[in-house]
Amino acid sequence: LSACTNKVENKEIGLQLYSLRDDVDSLGIEKVLEEVGLMGYSKVELAGYSDGLIYGMEPLAFKELAELHGLKVTSTHVARNRTKDPEADMAFWSKAIEAHAAMGVEYIVMPAYPFGGMDTITLEDVKLTCEYFNEVGKMAAEAGLKFGYHNHHYEFLNTVDGTPIYDLMLEHLDEAHVFFQMDVYWTTVGGYDPVDYFKAYPGRFPVLHIKDHHAIGASGKIDFEAIFEAAYEQGMVDYYVEVEEYAGTPMEDVKQSFDYLNSAGFVR
Repeated sequence: LSACTNKVENKEIGLQLYSLRDDVDSLGIEKVLEEVGLMGYSKVELAGYSDGLIYGMEPLAFKELAELHGLKVTSTHVARNRTKDPEADMAFWSKAIEAHAAMGVEYIVMPAYPFGGMDTITLEDVKLTCEYFNEVGKMAAEAGLKFGYHNHHYEFLNTVDGTPIYDLMLEHLDEAHVFFQMDVYWTTVGGYDPVDYFKAYPGRFPVLHIKDHHAIGASGKIDFEAIFEAAYEQGMVDYYVEVEEYAGTPMEDVKQSFDYLNSAGFVR
């Protein structure tokens, strides 16, 4: 059966292409997209934007290539730290948003907190960052995209007066213009249970990163069933597999992750 024929039977599972970053470098993006489509994935989240191009390609050409292999381009990670030149910052985001809007991407996500030395961050730093994200979120909304923020573990490990930075961001980000793409693995590494956040802040997490130490489900340390049940209840509409470290090859672990989710009864 072809990859596209398989899609009829498979669940709608997305993949963050950062999972296969080494293969992108060695095999090329076209071969990687071909393999991802054959595995059964139906959506991809990008990690290859630079100066208006997607993995070195014009946006519409990349979209056409992805669709050739049965893949919808629905989300992207784009990073730009706030600088002392707000005009340049917004010009960057305007160009990035335009490029992704041309492909019909739904989500544009900032993949990390834009500060080093998080143990020295003040409440004012958090507020300024949230103001920056809120502005980007409004710009994205004007182009028909949703802007989000993706966490690691340090937003939980680092606090301001005892409150995790993540909680402060939930307080100061504009719910109407910035969503949270919770990375469930990094949240647990940070010492917190994703389910608790889903229950405390329903609707703030429409998109998730599903991750484990290696392939999804392999560690046995993360209760994915409870996470999915609570995520659906609070309003999750999309999720993307991300594999950062591997027990086998990247391709093997990415395929194992798909198979785990595709066969899991708790995944719709």
